Amino acid sequence: MTVVQSLGWMTAKQLVEYHTVCAVHTAVTTGQPECISRTIGLPANQRHSHETRHANRLTVPRIDSKAGRRRLCYRGVLMLNKANVNVRDPHFRLSLKRNILSR
Repeated sequence: MTVVQSLGWMTAKQLVEYHTVCAVHTAVTTGQPECISRTIGLPANQRHSHETRHANRLTVPRIDSKAGRRRLCYRGVLMLNKANVNVRDPHFRLSLKRNILSR
């Protein structure tokens, strides 16, 4: 166990993931900033009427270029779906931090 882990701190890579997912969460829940929230796809349960296992996950856009995969609407949505944290959770940021530190 490193000193960073014993203190409960996140590494630089984990901090980037945390802030990226928080930016997507803010865009999804508040709709602000509008230019970002428009690019993020709807969850599956809002696109069709039948239930699936991953109904609450956001839709990842189809992007072919490497530059496009660095965009927040692609990379951030993938990270949020991977974190498997409920977007409607009132303690979203704390749950996200615990999830990231547990990996």
